[in-house]
Amino acid sequence: MGRLHLIVWMAKCQYRKFWTVKTVLFLAFSVIFLGESVIGKMIAVSLQTGLTVNYLEPVILILSSSFYAMIIPISFLVLLADFPDNHTGGIFMMVRIRRKIWLCAQILYALLADLTYFGILLAGSMFWIGSAGGFSNRWSPYMTELYVRFPDIYTTNQDYFISADTVTQGNPVGVLLTGIFLMLFSWLRLHRFFAFLS
Repeated sequence: MGRLHLIVWMAKCQYRKFWTVKTVLFLAFSVIFLGESVIGKMIAVSLQTGLTVNYLEPVILILSSSFYAMIIPISFLVLLADFPDNHTGGIFMMVRIRRKIWLCAQILYALLADLTYFGILLAGSMFWIGSAGGFSNRWSPYMTELYVRFPDIYTTNQDYFISADTVTQGNPVGVLLTGIFLMLFSWLRLHRFFAFLS
């Protein structure tokens, strides 16, 4: 129990340092960029057709897009540019305790920071959608009915719809959690690659 408490305490100390002006600005600009490039277009089509969007669907669309599949892990790298903590305090902690505890604390901190990033994206997309959307664990009429009822609009806006391959993987909550896990895995692979280059 003492080791677990120490791991959580170290991760909490590191997580407090995570909230800087630089981090807040980066998160805000990420939400604005994704809102302008994806979420705003989805809302425009939704308002044009009168079909509601599920609050989870914009984030699922971003996670399942081949373009954003590379952008989001790189965003993690920028967000965690000082990971692992090698400042004076971090080195002092590593010397005073076992390396395994320090490593576990750093991994827990990275997971907390990445989940915070996804949480901010999700909250930002909900805020952006506003009253034009709704929450349920089923795919919205926007995803399931629009291509039948408005084929012309669907054809000209195909980039703002989740692919059928992704929709058939399960319900929105399950697909979202799977997408987050895969993005975290991609971040870990990219982090190892850049660590190897340096």
